[in-house]
Amino acid sequence: MYKINKYRSEDGDWCLDIQSPYEKKTHRFTFSEGCDEYLNQYIWHLKMSGKEYELKEGMEMDKKPVRLNTRVSHDLNEWLDKRSEEMAISKSALVAMAVENYRKETETVALMPVLLEKLKELGIDVEKQLRQ
Repeated sequence: MYKINKYRSEDGDWCLDIQSPYEKKTHRFTFSEGCDEYLNQYIWHLKMSGKEYELKEGMEMDKKPVRLNTRVSHDLNEWLDKRSEEMAISKSALVAMAVENYRKETETVALMPVLLEKLKELGIDVEKQLRQ
């Protein structure tokens, strides 16, 4: 079975890792813009050839998940139990989603000054717009 993984690298490029069932080596393809067109063509080729594949998104194949042990309050644990049951996903998955969302929020906030500077370069004064 071919293993295909689509993810964004730390520098923002799109990556496809493709591992053939005939080789141990993983081939990495990097795209500065979206990779969906290439991915769709590759999957179409596999289907037409009658080959099985598995597509994953979001994690490099050679990077395995890491176990974290953490303590939370009793109230938070009860809330996680309730949400886990309601959503039919594990508490670990909920915590992982929360950490990923926190990461996105902090990275977005850190990039705000850069975005504001780019807008100023384009002649858009956000501060002036907010004051109106």
